[in-house]
Amino acid sequence: MIAGNQRGVWWNPEQSGWALAVDRNDRGVTFASWITYDEQGRPTWYVMPDGEAIGPNIVEGNVFHPVGPEFASTFTAASARLGEPVGKFRIEWTHIDQSLDADRNDERGVFTFDVKGVKGTTPIRRFLYQERSRAKVCSDFRGMYWNPGESGWGIVFEGGGSVYDCPLFAAWLTYEGAEGRPTWFVMPNSKLYDEFFPRTHRGSLYRPTGPSLSSVFDPKQVKLGDPVGSLVVDTTIPATLVGNGFQALYYTGFYPVSFRVTMNGLNGAAIQKKIRPMRFEF
Repeated sequence: MIAGNQRGVWWNPEQSGWALAVDRNDRGVTFASWITYDEQGRPTWYVMPDGEAIGPNIVEGNVFHPVGPEFASTFTAASARLGEPVGKFRIEWTHIDQSLDADRNDERGVFTFDVKGVKGTTPIRRFLYQERSRAKVCSDFRGMYWNPGESGWGIVFEGGGSVYDCPLFAAWLTYEGAEGRPTWFVMPNSKLYDEFFPRTHRGSLYRPTGPSLSSVFDPKQVKLGDPVGSLVVDTTIPATLVGNGFQALYYTGFYPVSFRVTMNGLNGAAIQKKIRPMRFEF
């Protein structure tokens, strides 16, 4: 069993433009999705759905490059295919937080990949969002979310919080084109609306481009581009009265969350998804 709590987004600050989304269930199985770019510099992602511990604080597992229905179409789980393994991930946590909060900025690790013949190793550390006005970590909605009835896509959140100053980062892992190649869209920041529950996060959505998979990663080649749409994340969180205020039940997994995507060029039609935390379910 791997100690600590690795849920959330990990990155290399010197290689801004890609990320590793990690989650883990109560049996110790580790899920990791690498959000990166293909040989043409288009956004793509690779997934390790069931990494297993192979040593102290080390997980390893087969990696897949799935295909699925285009993001604007009706999603059916039967049309999403994991395919055959295309490589392996290995993640070693060299310094981890043993607590459930996992909000320390000194958590570190090493990410090693072997994907389609391309190999590499890079240091990683936890990606943290802080309140704009105070040095407090925002992590209320941290983790991977999905719709169990539409297994094959997901959205990862980092940040979010109980006060106005907490922004939200989101990356939507989905598919595009007739061939259903994996792609992702990112909301790097958000504005929070509504003081009390339900709260709504809203932000611009981008489809970045970057260096090819086989090249040395150069963050200068990452281009966010113009917004391709907008993302609205609605939260309705059950709360229990504690003392003089409300304490949100963030880690129960029972609260409903939904998001709406409005893409430019789709006549303003919104793509709506109901989601729930992925943890403890895969």
